[in-house]
Amino acid sequence: MKNNFFIGIALGLLAPLAAWLISDFTTLQAQLFPSKTIAFYLIALTINLIAIRYFYRKDRDLEKLAKGILFISFLAMLFMFYCYNR
Repeated sequence: MKNNFFIGIALGLLAPLAAWLISDFTTLQAQLFPSKTIAFYLIALTINLIAIRYFYRKDRDLEKLAKGILFISFLAMLFMFYCYNR
Protein backbone atom coordinates (compact mmCIF):
# COMPACT_ATOMS: atom_id res chain seq x y z
CA MET A 1 0.00 0.00 0.00
CA LYS A 2 1.27 3.46 -0.86
CA ASN A 3 2.12 5.91 1.87
CA ASN A 4 -0.20 8.70 0.74
CA PHE A 5 -2.27 11.15 2.80
CA PHE A 6 -5.17 11.12 0.35
CA ILE A 7 -5.40 7.32 0.35
CA GLY A 8 -5.57 7.59 4.15
CA ILE A 9 -8.45 10.04 3.82
CA ALA A 10 -10.28 7.61 1.52
CA LEU A 11 -9.69 4.70 3.91
CA GLY A 12 -10.73 6.82 6.87
CA LEU A 13 -14.03 7.68 5.19
CA LEU A 14 -15.08 4.04 4.77
CA ALA A 15 -16.13 3.30 8.37
CA PRO A 16 -18.00 6.59 9.04
CA LEU A 17 -19.74 6.34 5.67
CA ALA A 18 -20.82 2.77 6.45
CA ALA A 19 -22.07 3.87 9.88
CA TRP A 20 -24.09 6.68 8.31
CA LEU A 21 -25.62 4.35 5.72
CA ILE A 22 -26.52 1.75 8.35
CA SER A 23 -27.95 4.34 10.74
CA ASP A 24 -30.02 6.30 8.25
CA PHE A 25 -31.16 3.76 5.69
CA THR A 26 -31.79 0.58 7.71
CA THR A 27 -33.66 -0.35 10.87
CA LEU A 28 -30.59 -2.06 12.29
CA GLN A 29 -29.85 0.90 14.58
CA ALA A 30 -33.29 0.67 16.20
CA GLN A 31 -33.07 -3.10 16.56
CA LEU A 32 -29.58 -3.38 18.06
CA PHE A 33 -29.16 -0.10 19.96
CA PRO A 34 -32.60 1.47 20.51
CA SER A 35 -31.46 3.95 23.17
CA LYS A 36 -28.01 4.70 21.70
CA THR A 37 -28.42 6.79 18.57
CA ILE A 38 -24.68 7.20 17.92
CA ALA A 39 -23.53 3.64 18.60
CA PHE A 40 -22.57 2.86 15.00
CA TYR A 41 -20.58 6.08 14.77
CA LEU A 42 -18.62 5.12 17.88
CA ILE A 43 -17.96 1.69 16.37
CA ALA A 44 -16.72 3.41 13.18
CA LEU A 45 -14.42 5.65 15.23
CA THR A 46 -13.06 2.59 17.02
CA ILE A 47 -12.35 0.90 13.67
CA ASN A 48 -10.48 3.99 12.49
CA LEU A 49 -8.45 4.17 15.71
CA ILE A 50 -7.42 0.53 15.31
CA ALA A 51 -6.39 1.27 11.71
CA ILE A 52 -4.36 4.27 12.85
CA ARG A 53 -2.55 2.14 15.42
CA TYR A 54 -1.88 -0.53 12.79
CA PHE A 55 -0.41 1.91 10.25
CA TYR A 56 1.68 3.83 12.81
CA ARG A 57 3.65 0.72 13.82
CA LYS A 58 7.40 1.10 13.65
CA ASP A 59 7.90 -1.80 11.26
CA ARG A 60 5.67 -0.12 8.66
CA ASP A 61 6.45 3.11 6.85
CA LEU A 62 2.86 4.31 6.41
CA GLU A 63 2.81 7.43 8.56
CA LYS A 64 1.10 9.65 5.96
CA LEU A 65 -1.64 7.06 5.48
CA ALA A 66 -2.27 6.97 9.23
CA LYS A 67 -2.37 10.79 9.35
CA GLY A 68 -5.08 10.80 6.67
CA ILE A 69 -7.19 8.37 8.69
CA LEU A 70 -6.59 10.43 11.83
CA PHE A 71 -7.63 13.63 10.03
CA ILE A 72 -10.93 12.12 8.86
CA SER A 73 -11.60 10.55 12.27
CA PHE A 74 -11.16 13.93 13.93
CA LEU A 75 -13.44 15.68 11.42
CA ALA A 76 -16.07 12.96 11.72
CA MET A 77 -15.99 13.23 15.50
CA LEU A 78 -16.43 17.01 15.38
CA PHE A 79 -19.28 16.68 12.89
CA MET A 80 -20.96 14.00 15.03
CA PHE A 81 -20.81 16.15 18.16
CA TYR A 82 -22.06 19.19 16.27
CA CYS A 83 -25.04 17.30 14.83
CA TYR A 84 -26.07 15.43 17.98
CA ASN A 85 -25.57 18.21 20.53
CA ARG A 86 -27.69 20.91 18.96
